[in-house]
Amino acid sequence: RAAFNQLLDFEKTLERTLAVAQPMASEDIRKLEALGYVAGGQASIAAAYTNTDAWAELFHLRDIKDGLAISRQSFSIRARIVVNEVGDEVLEQARHLVAASPETVFFHNLLGCIHLRRDEFEPAVAALTRALALNPDYSESLNNLAMAYIVQNRFADAEPLLRRDIENMPQSLRAHKSMGYVMLKTNRPKLAREHFEFVLRREPQSHGAHRYLGEALEQLGDETAARDHYAESLRLNPGWISAALPLARLLLTARDAALRDPTRALQVAWEACEAAEHRDAQALVALADAYQALNRPHKVREALDEAIALVAPADPAEADRLRARRDALAPDREPAAR
Repeated sequence: RAAFNQLLDFEKTLERTLAVAQPMASEDIRKLEALGYVAGGQASIAAAYTNTDAWAELFHLRDIKDGLAISRQSFSIRARIVVNEVGDEVLEQARHLVAASPETVFFHNLLGCIHLRRDEFEPAVAALTRALALNPDYSESLNNLAMAYIVQNRFADAEPLLRRDIENMPQSLRAHKSMGYVMLKTNRPKLAREHFEFVLRREPQSHGAHRYLGEALEQLGDETAARDHYAESLRLNPGWISAALPLARLLLTARDAALRDPTRALQVAWEACEAAEHRDAQALVALADAYQALNRPHKVREALDEAIALVAPADPAEADRLRARRDALAPDREPAAR
């Protein structure tokens, strides 16, 4: 405390003056731009260094201490986003940050993240687009805006953003994962495989990369390798429905009869249902498929009844389809025991 008071006393003796403009190398400017810094509200630091008025504005920025409260609040918001606390209070805090410092790319990105987590895609796109208007190469906003497009199946809009990010940061695993997914969904499994293999060479424990590499390999006709990657994804993330469903389906329907294994498919589907506490209709339908392959119609009915109860309120047509499947089953020829 004594040392701190000495510093405060010393600060009172200082005078605030404008900094003297010093030339900056173009390489230094490029590095600062890549980090997301923007000078004086300009579109880029390079623009500020070639514009006399902008250069003068750069040195009228507020004192760094004046922004400490804003900075602390921004990191608090970021922490709450990480744990998916994105209620109205956090949204208003992010809006306040943007209003207080509209030249800060990071704050627009935070606001876009919150909207994205809240499934508010139009305002998410607007906020992230503003961030990229300030810095077109800001990696986090490139990825977040791409994700906002991906969840809306706007793959053609997401692809150029991810391509730019990979060009700027060739080692970005996040960008390669997202690009691989876009390639899958636009029927380019060879390119998808390249991106996911790139990720796994550097992050072999990525359960998502294993799962989607499995899908790419299945599309390319390599069912054995697809099965192995689905299985590895489940080993790394037990019960993950996104990996369990394609693995169970492959074990039931593989073109290669040697790969078919309905007993294992039943185990995979059952574990997925347990992980979801029997509240995922797709997992229950996969369970019904496995029971049907094992000729256990009583258990098929049980699984379908659970699935029907889940989907009926939101999707009556799908519920009717499942009822028709259930009613078409042959009479029971097995005891009710599991």
